[in-house]
Amino acid sequence: MDPDALDKLLLSLIDRESKANFDLELTEPVPWEGNTSLNSKEADLLLQEGTHQGLLEGDRREGDGSMSWWSNICLTVDGLRRLGEWPPAGGEHLPGPWDNGVWGERDRSLLDELATSPPHADFLHGPEGGDSAQERDRWRVVLRLLSAGLIAGGLQRGGLDGVRLTVEGRRALDGPTGPLDRAVVELRRGAKAEAMTAVVDEALADLLRKLAAVKGVPTEQNGKPWLLSNLADRLLAAGAFARDSHAEVQMCLALRNETDHGRGVGVSEPRIARAIETARELGDRLLPS
Repeated sequence: MDPDALDKLLLSLIDRESKANFDLELTEPVPWEGNTSLNSKEADLLLQEGTHQGLLEGDRREGDGSMSWWSNICLTVDGLRRLGEWPPAGGEHLPGPWDNGVWGERDRSLLDELATSPPHADFLHGPEGGDSAQERDRWRVVLRLLSAGLIAGGLQRGGLDGVRLTVEGRRALDGPTGPLDRAVVELRRGAKAEAMTAVVDEALADLLRKLAAVKGVPTEQNGKPWLLSNLADRLLAAGAFARDSHAEVQMCLALRNETDHGRGVGVSEPRIARAIETARELGDRLLPS
């Protein structure tokens, strides 16, 4: 079987979710959906694998073993992310192929609608038996936004009560609120250099300059700003922080230099994640609000 068969099957489901119901021959397989490279038994196995991996949802029934019946099939957020149809977690505001996919063409617009025009009494009605395919597809979008944590509410018979956008949902529309939030997003999408630039050139640089203002330490010489490493040395000498904090600053600077000079492949994502949290903790500790 084609090693990319699962992805191809998932892709084929995107535009037919509301009517994605299948009767699949198992004992006497036939070409599936007119695709001679995949038969009905293989499609059944792939659908089962997709549900096992959490890439799609669906109801499967089997009679005497000669046939399976699938109904209510839909791709999950993880399935759409796998196909590039949805952005990575935390990166919903970032540009990418998903802008021309399910996220950009369907799901983001509903999220924006819920932000600007909340439903009456904060209740979203679910589809009923006689509703159109368009209404059922809209409800699938609601469930995706809910599963992704972009909206919140209580699922109950008939709909979703107490609908509201979460912090993550607001961020999806507006973008991260600060450089360290943005660094987390950049790291999630694999952009190590951009993540460390946000950590050092924005968050840490701002922290060091604010500390310098508090301690009366010059931030430049002859009109030229000090390198951050030199400024950190001067702040240490002025007693703005102790040696352990100085070492943490230097660690972040070193990681930034590694990623900025094309050696990011040798810097693990956990190390960058620690640098992000180190910068966040330094700000909280050295300049408490």
